[in-house]
Amino acid sequence: MDATKQPKRGGKNRKSNEVHVVNGTFRHDRHGTADAFKPGEPQPTSDLGELGRKLWSEVVGNLPASALASVDGFKLTLLCQSWEMLHAQLELWRADPANNLARLSVQQLTQTVDRLGKQFGMSPRDRQQMSRVGWGEQAGPDPFAEFMQGNF
Repeated sequence: MDATKQPKRGGKNRKSNEVHVVNGTFRHDRHGTADAFKPGEPQPTSDLGELGRKLWSEVVGNLPASALASVDGFKLTLLCQSWEMLHAQLELWRADPANNLARLSVQQLTQTVDRLGKQFGMSPRDRQQMSRVGWGEQAGPDPFAEFMQGNF
């Protein structure tokens, strides 16, 4: 038997963190920290307009440095492009409220922006969830650790 392979055990064998990252099933709250992607600030693409760049700066500026990796640029670009398209469709719909296609586009783009925005902590609940899974920065010392050391 190869020394690098573990023998199969009864039941379902545990997947490594690397396998979860590759499969896209890695979760900080279940699997700990992923070493596959190093923190780093993603760079905006040149095709983003003024609205998209403004949103990009706002999102990147409000997240802790440890929360982003350079690979997050793709999803952040999708968020910013969807934001720009939403504003363009809103203008079309306001110009012609009877335009059903514009209304449907606004609804779909609103859902897309909301879904992508959740991944970057764009609401209080989302930021709380990000903090719970280890992305937020802890404010002050750990009260339980101080209690255990006798510093109450």
